[in-house]
Amino acid sequence: MKPPGRKVLEVKETKMLSRLKVVSYACAFVLLFSHLTMAAKVTDALTLDNLQKFSPHARADLIAGLIQYRSYLEKKNINNPQRFYHFIAEVAAETGGLLRLDENMNYSEQGLLKIFPKSVSPDQARRLAHRPVAIANHVYGKKLGNLGRSTNDGWDYRGSGYIQLTGRANFRDRGKDAGLKLEGLPAPGTEDGNPELARSPNEGLLVATEYWNSHDINSVADHGSVRDVRLKINPALVGLDNAKIWYIRAKKAFGPDLEGPAQVAAATQLNDEERLAAMSALEALDLTDEQDVLAVQTAAEPGAQPKQEADAAAAYAGALREFQRDRGLPETGTLDDDTLYELTDPKNVPRE
Repeated sequence: MKPPGRKVLEVKETKMLSRLKVVSYACAFVLLFSHLTMAAKVTDALTLDNLQKFSPHARADLIAGLIQYRSYLEKKNINNPQRFYHFIAEVAAETGGLLRLDENMNYSEQGLLKIFPKSVSPDQARRLAHRPVAIANHVYGKKLGNLGRSTNDGWDYRGSGYIQLTGRANFRDRGKDAGLKLEGLPAPGTEDGNPELARSPNEGLLVATEYWNSHDINSVADHGSVRDVRLKINPALVGLDNAKIWYIRAKKAFGPDLEGPAQVAAATQLNDEERLAAMSALEALDLTDEQDVLAVQTAAEPGAQPKQEADAAAAYAGALREFQRDRGLPETGTLDDDTLYELTDPKNVPRE
């Protein structure tokens, strides 16, 4: 049989390439459609109802900022459930559950020694107590690109925005990314930029997404744990337990795959995870012991027996009551709203 001529082969090759192009275009269309669908899910999830379920005591203007400026998330490809859960959890961990966009620097003498034990001596704690501007300049003045304790940099560039951007260098770099002048000039009376912008809902969310993008956190959020993401936000893992609690609350409030509040089976598992995270936070505050934490861990494992669950429930309720007693809260033995916000208040987390 005579082999096909060159023209016949060229025609066949052309047809094959055409088919491959069609398949390629179809795959690209499917990927684009999937991307747009996921992005729409994130946009649709940011509603007043969902955000209030997530954080019942959240400030109205901070919720409004997330809803009004949600396009910032889409622009930085925070556009699938995992990225969104991690983003909103980190935002809540940094802002105390969407309560404030500036770091609370008003500490008592004992609070300073507990939160900043390396930076503040007992004598300094007595002198600085309840002087937030002086405290900020003392603990942050020589860090993160700030120009010294004799300047006002520690205060001007204290934690700000939805991700609590901190330090002159961060304000400068993320401001450039966002097209904002956040860094003031160092000489008195010659300020150029305005650090206060980072403490407003609009710009505060914008610089948060710029920080997220600059540290490539989406790639970690896709497959990483809360710990992995927290490392990108705070390399010392300060606030890890809080981030875990808010991550679980995000999955409960916004639901698996962002399709509404979690149903019974999923909610039960998430409740177990929330209990574990809360116990870890309580242990860090020396308000429970390893034995009680182990009881809660054991009850969360597959095949746990009713007796183990009862022991875990008792240990958890007891630890919460001790925390509530210590903080002057009603001793409900449950992670009620008041207890949630007190437990996850960033001000209560040691920084050093």
